[in-house]
Amino acid sequence: MVCLYRTDFLTINGFDSGLDGWGGEDLRFARRVSNMKYTIIRSLDHGLCHHYHPKDCSRVGKGQRASCLRVQATSEASGQTFGLWYFKHKHNTSMWEALKDHHVIKKKEIKDKREQQKERDDRR
Repeated sequence: MVCLYRTDFLTINGFDSGLDGWGGEDLRFARRVSNMKYTIIRSLDHGLCHHYHPKDCSRVGKGQRASCLRVQATSEASGQTFGLWYFKHKHNTSMWEALKDHHVIKKKEIKDKREQQKERDDRR
C-alpha cells in the first residue's frame, strides 16, 4: 500500500500500464520512487486499510502463475486469517472473547492468591 501526493505520483509516471500479465508493477513503481530519492516510510498505522480486490490467477502466464498464487494465498488465506477462522469454528467463540475471558479468569486467580496469602499472614 502506498500513500503519496498526486503530484509526486505523476512526477514518477505512476504505475506502468504497459506491463503484460500479472504482478511486477508494484516493484517497478517502488524502484522509480527510490530512484527519485523520495523517502520511503513503512507505516504501522492500523488506521490504514487496503481496499480488497480478488486476485484472478487463471489468466496469467505460466511464469507468473506461481507468484500470483503465492500472493493470493498469503493475502486471501493468510496464517492469521486462517488462525482466527479456525479458532472461532473450533471453540465457537472469537479469539478476542476468549482472551478477554482468560484475562478475567487470570485476574481473579491473582486476587484469590493474594487473599489466601493475606489470610496466612494474618494467622501468623
